[in-house]
Amino acid sequence: MANGEVHTGRTGQVTRVTCADAPAARELRRTPLPAATEPASHSYRFTAPDEGGAWVGLRKVGDDGKAEYVLDTFTVTEVTG
Repeated sequence: MANGEVHTGRTGQVTRVTCADAPAARELRRTPLPAATEPASHSYRFTAPDEGGAWVGLRKVGDDGKAEYVLDTFTVTEVTG
């Protein structure tokens, strides 16, 4: 499970991405983040592939050169069972 606080001033400028590296590097999921001028918590679960590694993060996708984002207290927790 991934969890973190995100601040971003404009909708459509930042997405949360989930990626894997086997059999080749690829995005598994991309979720656009809404504007958040106050701390906003985002949590989600994902299933890592059986082979290779998985990673999660944020990607700037919008073309607004002034949009910024801040990520605080980011954690990834393995959930078993």
